[in-house]
Amino acid sequence: MAYRMEGSLDGWLEGDVSRVRIMREYLTVAELAELFGLTPKTVRNRMHDGTWRRGEHWFHPPGIGPRFRWSAMRLWLESDHPAPETSGAAFGPDIPRARRGRQPRPPLT
Repeated sequence: MAYRMEGSLDGWLEGDVSRVRIMREYLTVAELAELFGLTPKTVRNRMHDGTWRRGEHWFHPPGIGPRFRWSAMRLWLESDHPAPETSGAAFGPDIPRARRGRQPRPPLT
């Protein structure tokens, strides 16, 4: 069951709930970006760096784009934002993170 949002999302986080009558439980990347005042690219970066965990904060059902659970995102927003415990959705034990900076040169002999 999908709920229709009435009014603008401006001011939602500042406490002006009179503009939004019904809040949907699952939000798209664009909707979450607008609510949090971020760009969609920043939202996707936080998905893949492990800030928001797949299966807890966001889901990706087959056939549609990622969806964020508003109740989990609200809890995250009201928490102290702990550092991610995992490497994120884009990395695994067999895919290491890229090394930053220049690789050291071998010594000249």
